[in-house]
Amino acid sequence: MSTICVFGDSIVFGCGDTEQGGWVNRLRSHLDTSHDVYNYGVSGNSAPDLMLRMLGEISARKSDIVIIGIGINDSMYQDGQDIQESRDVKLFGVRLAIIASFVQKKFKSKLLFVGLTPVDESLTHPSVWMPHLHYTRKRVELFDREIKRVSRTYNSPFVPLLNTLNITTDLADGLHPNSSGHQKIAAAVHSVLIRAYPHDLGI
Repeated sequence: MSTICVFGDSIVFGCGDTEQGGWVNRLRSHLDTSHDVYNYGVSGNSAPDLMLRMLGEISARKSDIVIIGIGINDSMYQDGQDIQESRDVKLFGVRLAIIASFVQKKFKSKLLFVGLTPVDESLTHPSVWMPHLHYTRKRVELFDREIKRVSRTYNSPFVPLLNTLNITTDLADGLHPNSSGHQKIAAAVHSVLIRAYPHDLGI
């Protein structure tokens, strides 16, 4: 039996999935019932938030596999914010590398990164729920590329999602996946997970 801990933001938490509560719940149903899957998604979280809370939360479990789904809020910017994309992406990468090193070296856990989901700029630039917030395709793509780079550096699998979800049919509000979107994420994560760590999953 393996213990799998999933850390991230509102998308990890399951926002937008009115049917089964998100892709982590759906992933749990894809796996053998002997595996424990814990959801540590917190709405609004970014990489700095994850760095602050992971020590206590990951210590509570002996995690065989840690899945990281973070970055959409790091890509967001607010009206009046000093935007320097190369700096922003580099800082995000540094934080993500700290998280990866922490997971692998301190807890000796296997690691998997989940890429970012696409956004519908007609609803997110500016966002319809908080007009001073902006999520753009360009920044999402830049931050997603950085997640993939860090995953290679730490020899960890990466789950690409930008071309997996359709912004017309798979998003609830332009940002969060709907039930269909969460199902696609669960299937994609499951596919990469069983290929990367078959021994841990008893396959």
